Amino acid sequence: MKSFKKNIALVLVWVMATQPLLAAVPAGSISTPQQSVENTESDVTHVRQPEGVELTGKFNDRSAQMRAEMLKDHKPGMAEDGTPMSASPMASLPVVDTKLAQRAATLRAEEQIRVLIHLSYLPHGEVLQQTMLRFKDDVNAVEESRVAFLKETELARSGDTERDSEDYVNMFSMSDEKREELRKLNQRNEAVSIEIKQAVTNELRGLIDQSQQPIKDEIARLGGTVEFGTIAGNVVVALVPASAIEALGKTPGIMRMVEDSLMEGYLNLADAAAMVDPADTSLMGLWDNNVTGGIYDPAIIDSGVDTSHPAMANSTTPLRENFGSWYLVAANGSANFNDLFTTDDLQGHGTHVAGIVASYGSAGFTQNLGMAHGVEKVVNLKAGGRNNAGTASMFWSDKYFLVDRALNNTAGLVPNDFLDDVDGFNLSYGGDTALDDTDGSRFWDSVISSVNDTPVTIAAGNSGPGNTMFSDPAISYNAITVANANDHNTLSRDDDIIRS
Repeated sequence: MKSFKKNIALVLVWVMATQPLLAAVPAGSISTPQQSVENTESDVTHVRQPEGVELTGKFNDRSAQMRAEMLKDHKPGMAEDGTPMSASPMASLPVVDTKLAQRAATLRAEEQIRVLIHLSYLPHGEVLQQTMLRFKDDVNAVEESRVAFLKETELARSGDTERDSEDYVNMFSMSDEKREELRKLNQRNEAVSIEIKQAVTNELRGLIDQSQQPIKDEIARLGGTVEFGTIAGNVVVALVPASAIEALGKTPGIMRMVEDSLMEGYLNLADAAAMVDPADTSLMGLWDNNVTGGIYDPAIIDSGVDTSHPAMANSTTPLRENFGSWYLVAANGSANFNDLFTTDDLQGHGTHVAGIVASYGSAGFTQNLGMAHGVEKVVNLKAGGRNNAGTASMFWSDKYFLVDRALNNTAGLVPNDFLDDVDGFNLSYGGDTALDDTDGSRFWDSVISSVNDTPVTIAAGNSGPGNTMFSDPAISYNAITVANANDHNTLSRDDDIIRS
């Protein structure tokens, strides 16, 4: 792959077009906020998928077999490969982040600090599991149809080659009838997915509000101001007097408190766009079968989107509707903020990333297409913006607010007739870290493991190839971390390098 552009959007279009629903799980009782306070250890679910294998000629559903092999020698307290599993670095961290405590000690007692308060009560996975059980018949019906579809389309493969990559034309060639069947299957999947998400949100809202109320009351008692709380990740964002930080950290139910901070925009340099030519019969892939995003709606968390751009504007042919929301409260408190309180993109970073995903081209640039250029809706979440240096930056708290809105309150999007669900997120922002487990990455782990059919792609960073560490939150266990590759304009993979 020559550019980040191809990597990030290809992941989105592939996952959104072919993802199956999660499997149903056995019933169990959902813990209450009070029970959680008694045991403040995090229960974020980390989803581990078995390593995939490339299909060769004939479809063979090995999911159950692969999982059995993976768990065969699994022992309590051990990693999946049987080796001892060391405790996460997070397990030994204090409730009040060391940097936050040190900063509070340097301020006047009444000075306010914006803090991100991560609560230990995380019922999201349990609620999703119980909800999936209620919808198990619908889920299983869609999954059976998906497997049947794959078995039917396998007949188009020649089976004469060792790998599918050597037989793309036969592998992806699909009749118009099959293309329409795939679209209808995706629509069935989407309809069930929306019902499940709405049911999960409705149940979580009461549980999360109940768990947050004692924390909010204590913040008020200590002279602080609550700005908002999120269902996603169960985070409370508040302005707290420096003198109250230590006392607030002793409140039962709080897992971690950190100061709000800035993330920097990534992908500030990019190679030429992916010039895929649908008219070239030697190239056969997802686009040739109209797998271009369609009914799946990606959300771009960035510096806004220029929706007047001729390749991104609302359109009837091709069908495109833009929805958006902005939240820039923390940014507004920064002297470095140099943007407007709209969903428009003054810096350019957000439009760039959105175009990678969803550009449908324009006059004179008909082949400058996003990898998911056929998506019918794009959700623009402006949590970042232009700073005084002219680059893009974003506060964690502003991002948290908009992620929660996109997941649990789409009525807050403009225009307010979205009547759909967000099917994936992209974040091309982050900060340097030497850790592989952070507060920010755990937020995304919680979201991904407890929201069905919602993949998340996060930029690895701008520090490659010498730096082998990913950014925060790209280290998220459950997210898809996307790096920038350079193929040096050759067909051979021998000279390919990862540049970020």
